[in-house]
Amino acid sequence: MNLHQRLSAGLILLLSVGTVCAKHPPDTFFPADYDTNRDGTITQDEVQAGRALEFMGIDTDASGYLGVEEVQAWLEQQQSKQFDQLDIDHSGLLSPEEFVDARTGRALRIAKKTFKFTDTNTDGALSLPEYNVLKPVNLDLIRLFSVLDLDDDDQISQSEYLQAVSARKAN
Repeated sequence: MNLHQRLSAGLILLLSVGTVCAKHPPDTFFPADYDTNRDGTITQDEVQAGRALEFMGIDTDASGYLGVEEVQAWLEQQQSKQFDQLDIDHSGLLSPEEFVDARTGRALRIAKKTFKFTDTNTDGALSLPEYNVLKPVNLDLIRLFSVLDLDDDDQISQSEYLQAVSARKAN
């Protein structure tokens, strides 16, 4: 896999944060709800349709472009959704077990260390503000605009947004 393919795959994962937590067919980078016909395979047409719907949901002012504020709000919303998915007992806090989940080996060691460093009040649980430190929205925002804003106008058009998927398919 070349650098461009890795960047595209990473960007798609970043844009579809729910992918990390959602159950989906193996060997795919896309959320299970992209599989609209529920055949277990996500086609290019389903990806394009899913991404177009995703774009419209992020484009809250219906301008046809994603501004910095819209993307920042969406990233924060995705971070909160991910927290809620991890919070299995719905306590509003992540226990070490919820945070670590099924990790093993080195990933388990990293997750335990991350939990320890992130639990700033040392209460043995991560609150949403503590969890939010793990994925700084501003860095994600900069990465998104650096990769997607092809014409450098500080907005992401639907065409630019969908082009990330097309570029991945072409490589």
